[in-house]
Amino acid sequence: MASPRHRSSEKSLTFKININRIHHQSNNCNNWIKKDFENICTELGECPLCASIHSFSFKRLEYVWKWDVSIPQQWQYGDWESIKLFPVHVPLPIVRCEACGKYFRVEPEFLIKGTILTVPALVFVVFTYP
Repeated sequence: MASPRHRSSEKSLTFKININRIHHQSNNCNNWIKKDFENICTELGECPLCASIHSFSFKRLEYVWKWDVSIPQQWQYGDWESIKLFPVHVPLPIVRCEACGKYFRVEPEFLIKGTILTVPALVFVVFTYP
């Protein structure tokens, strides 16, 4: 049996840091994935916690899996076979405000908390559901 001291060290290994979020305007998943994330800090304005302007520095990327949809430009209602729902590995940059020292996850606006669908995929599902 492990000692209480050993158990507490195990708990500290599984502890996750609660990180703040910054929402970033992005049209769709394809544009977001092609982005140069090491320079994303130039697109971020004010820190939501300390109001410092352009004080962010890029630290690393994290990834989440989401479902996206591909609809051909010439799509017509009823042509369901031409629509593809597929998993996509979405990068989420982690930045740090150098003024207050807090870390933030930059999340594109096409992601919705509480669902594994991107906004376009969710809109499509709602559109097609009778």
